[in-house]
Amino acid sequence: MDYSNLRRQAASMKKTLFDQGYLDEQFCQVEDLQDEASPNFAEEVVTLFFKDSARLISNAEQALEKYPKDFNRWDAYMQQLKGSCSSIGASRMKSECVSFRDYCGQGNVEGSVSLAA
Repeated sequence: MDYSNLRRQAASMKKTLFDQGYLDEQFCQVEDLQDEASPNFAEEVVTLFFKDSARLISNAEQALEKYPKDFNRWDAYMQQLKGSCSSIGASRMKSECVSFRDYCGQGNVEGSVSLAA
């Protein structure tokens, strides 16, 4: 597969992610920070986001099990994850974090757990 075909496929996938609401303009701003001095900047940021998100999600899952109804603890993990999502432009995931935090604020265990499932 040639390079130009790969670039077209990547552009098409990116457009689909935007069209479906998974990404927002913040992602473009991250890409804009990439230059000759940091040619892999966006890739590095996305990789760090996935590692950090996996850790935060794992911590949140453990908190759901170990600390039933500890909405402050749950909310703290979701606040961190929401911040990471905002910084990378992961708008749909950020929206889910906001919903989870709303359920925490309401003391709604069922709502919180349903989003975590």
